[in-house]
Amino acid sequence: MAAALSYGSLASFGEKFSNNSDSLQDANTALAELDKGLRSSKTGEQCEAIVRFPGLFEKYPFPILINSALLKLADVFRVGNNFLRLCILKVTQQSEKHLDKVLNVDEFLKRIYSVIHSNDPVARAITVRFLGSIASLVSERKNVHHSIRSSLESHDEVELEAAIFATDKLCSHSREFASGLYNKISQLIEGLSTPVEMKLKLIPIFRHMHYDLHLTEKVHELCSSLLISHPACNFVVVTLHTLSCLAAELLLRYLRNDPRRVAKNHALSDLTMLASGAPHMWKVEHVEDLCEFMLSCCYDFLTLSSLRVLVTLSRSEAVDILNNRKVLEVCCKESNSCNSAVAALATELLINIAVAAVRNDKEDVSLCEEALTAAETCAVVCCVREQVQSLKFAKVIINADDNNTESKDLVVGIATLIFQSCQSALCYKQEREKIEDLLLEQLGKLMTSSRYWTMFRGFHGLAAKMFGKLTSKVASEHFHFWLTALKLFCEAESLLSVKCDTQLALSRQICDAIAKYHKGITTLKASVSSNHQFSFQCRYTSLRAEVLQAHNLLLSSCATIKSCPTPAIARAVAMATGQDVQRLSHFMAQMSECSKLFRSLGERYGQLYQSSFNADPVSLQNIETSLRDQRSTSHKSNALGHSQITLASAEILETVEQTDYLLRASMTILKVPFIYPKFFFCSQQATNIKLALSPSPRIPSEPISVTLDTQFVLKVEGVIEHGQHPGLYRKVQSVCLSVKWQAEDQKQQVSDVKSPSEIVTCLEQTVIPRHDYFSAQFLLSFNIPTVYHVTVYSSVIDRSGILWNTGSQSSLQVKASDSMTRKQRTSRS
Repeated sequence: MAAALSYGSLASFGEKFSNNSDSLQDANTALAELDKGLRSSKTGEQCEAIVRFPGLFEKYPFPILINSALLKLADVFRVGNNFLRLCILKVTQQSEKHLDKVLNVDEFLKRIYSVIHSNDPVARAITVRFLGSIASLVSERKNVHHSIRSSLESHDEVELEAAIFATDKLCSHSREFASGLYNKISQLIEGLSTPVEMKLKLIPIFRHMHYDLHLTEKVHELCSSLLISHPACNFVVVTLHTLSCLAAELLLRYLRNDPRRVAKNHALSDLTMLASGAPHMWKVEHVEDLCEFMLSCCYDFLTLSSLRVLVTLSRSEAVDILNNRKVLEVCCKESNSCNSAVAALATELLINIAVAAVRNDKEDVSLCEEALTAAETCAVVCCVREQVQSLKFAKVIINADDNNTESKDLVVGIATLIFQSCQSALCYKQEREKIEDLLLEQLGKLMTSSRYWTMFRGFHGLAAKMFGKLTSKVASEHFHFWLTALKLFCEAESLLSVKCDTQLALSRQICDAIAKYHKGITTLKASVSSNHQFSFQCRYTSLRAEVLQAHNLLLSSCATIKSCPTPAIARAVAMATGQDVQRLSHFMAQMSECSKLFRSLGERYGQLYQSSFNADPVSLQNIETSLRDQRSTSHKSNALGHSQITLASAEILETVEQTDYLLRASMTILKVPFIYPKFFFCSQQATNIKLALSPSPRIPSEPISVTLDTQFVLKVEGVIEHGQHPGLYRKVQSVCLSVKWQAEDQKQQVSDVKSPSEIVTCLEQTVIPRHDYFSAQFLLSFNIPTVYHVTVYSSVIDRSGILWNTGSQSSLQVKASDSMTRKQRTSRS
């Protein structure tokens, strides 16, 4: 194949992939547009074209396209400046998973490698980093090995750091390079001329030197000596971390390559110990290596030991790295194993992965269903074969009184999967109550406190019973009212989940739910304390109650259209005006009122959204869903709540041409399980603004005196307070301050400014905080001798430029008087 592939070759290559011909043509066009930018004489246009290549690779991951594009980038790297080379380096690092699609490796390397002989140390450093970034392609190239070894001897700090980066990358791919570099690295680490920072970066390279036992022993001996000769904290931490990684790599290598089953079993036992004691040390590559071994293993006892390693990881913070294709492939295979113990462990692993996804608000319906099916199948097989020990892993409900914490977690995990996967079967009251009572009975046996009730979102009947039991087990009166309010809210939502076929039955359900909500809101306000204001919770539940009230009004309005004949007055108006639509004037008035009410609710949801600066992204998405009138049916999501709204929207669209469209739409929306956002229960980010106004009155109840012929200088100072996780979801970029004032005898503000002589009643100013402190000054003028109420409002702007009305406000009173009046009073006194 030619060194540089032309764009026309994309068309010929597309003949082999007739189904993707349109995509290849689009890719051809996109690549041609980017090539124009690369050929530009302006660095800015070239850079703009370069940074668009990762997106092109993700959209069109065809080998012929990626090969051609990378060759063109290599040309720019060869003749361009250091800034363009750095941009190309970033593109290559972002497109690491596509590097194996490069077809002309020799030509690609030749163009890049020519820069290594430059007299510019920065250009050489970028090239060395580039070689490290493509280590998977050039790991066995001798010239690359030589260049990186030479850069390790450089006296330029930038080039030396680049060489260390490339060495680390290449050692992870090349056994020959890692084995031959041990002496060089050990000399640099032990050398007195090597800076301490460089030594700390060189030590982690040893974690890749696990290719033979002799080399591993040498590395272990050197690291052990470093622990004694370099007792500084940073040296000890880095060295211990390197030894731990080296142990994991060494064990996995023996697991793959040693033919003796006893050695493999001991390696798996030690891997289980590492998974239990240091789960944070595990990487996706380690898990994939273990899965590759399991997929090719034909011994049940080795498969069982391997599953124990993965299950141990699934019970730790490393569970997130297990949700990948290789692990799920292992679970699918082993959950159907003839060995009951293997099937039980694979089922537990799948359940833990699914439950972790639900806990992190990334629940996958198909994954939940797969885990539940595996649990049910394993439980049935274990019962038939009377495998009690294996059954303990698959439906631990019968052993829920066991003191094993892991068993208790698995009970709740299986219960979660039952509810998340069998939603369609739980729409009937009898079936739902039966399962709720069964699970509540078993969950009640758990003696430890747990927050797993957050997983039962959308299943308010069970949650109401759980809250009801907890109300009598708290010592604080505020907690009692809080749990009671939650119980009432869940009871209100559970009333709406009962299936009904008539409009009258639905209207009764709504009325009962509204009554529960109002009672719950009153109870919620009784739980307010100085530490827990519950402002978001009160506003959110009040909006939910008003939404139900709006739906009830809509149902009542739809019912009035059936009241025939129309009123005589309406008929007379229709005959007089010649507009037959006036016959339905009463219905039109009601529908207009419903429309205004729903629009008002939408605006208030928008205001709630803007005031929720500290909310997590999923909670904001929940509020936004309530704000929208209708979700796009083309939107696909794995989240259970969103998928149900999507299905409801699709069902509504199917009935859009029917006469009872509004009635059906309302009933469909009300039957979607209502999900309270995470922000309703807890907030991990706490950003507050405290304001201080000066001058301040000597006595808080008295106003500040000024004269009409002077301007009042108001200084506003503020401090931004953070909680335990500052800037977790969004950070404050600037603070927007607005000052409004109005006369006491005027009930409304003067807002239109028509001439300088008129009073300006609103001023705004945006300030950038420095170390969480900000200040601003305002000049206020008054033209009427009376008392003015001055209020300062604060809002924040995040780094995305979004305005959040989440700040505090402060106020004071100013008494303006005429200077002549003051002089007369002074003379009289």
